Amino acid sequence: KLPSDSISILGNHDIMIRDTDNLPSPLPEYYPVILQNRAELSFKGIDWLNSLNPSKVLNLLNYKLKLFHGTPDNPINGRFYPDNDNQYDWFPKENELVLMGHTHYPLAFQCLSGGWIINPGSVGQPRKKGAKPSFCIIDLDDFKVEFVEFSYDVQSAIAELESVNWYPRAIESLKRSISN
Repeated sequence: KLPSDSISILGNHDIMIRDTDNLPSPLPEYYPVILQNRAELSFKGIDWLNSLNPSKVLNLLNYKLKLFHGTPDNPINGRFYPDNDNQYDWFPKENELVLMGHTHYPLAFQCLSGGWIINPGSVGQPRKKGAKPSFCIIDLDDFKVEFVEFSYDVQSAIAELESVNWYPRAIESLKRSISN
């Protein structure tokens, strides 16, 4: 159970689980997993997904935090990778942070405009080869971004997912995280 002061936003898979009338065409190859997730979620879980929005803005201390699964110009499916050299009009200004996660690549990038773009990485599907699952801790008092990597029994997780015929690309993503 999440603590009562947790903040959650809607992601691309979440939206397909909850919005059965608004599906992409063609359906993604992992759609059977979406159906399985929907079948296994309780009514309370579906209600919780229905309560989520694709973005959230918070004011904490002297900072404005803008949370997105994707990017500000595409909150659900937008992608910003660590090697991106482009400048966008949505880049955060001084004392602003844009937090996003869709690409699953850890990133703390200070923009020329003075703000920061932060991606915590991914606990369940790290994308970078050899990367461990990660999240980040942001200390706004001293402005520090700390990436925390950890290990768990990935082989057992892979075996469990394979035993239920889980989405092969998700399994391959986990296998990449343990290869060197």
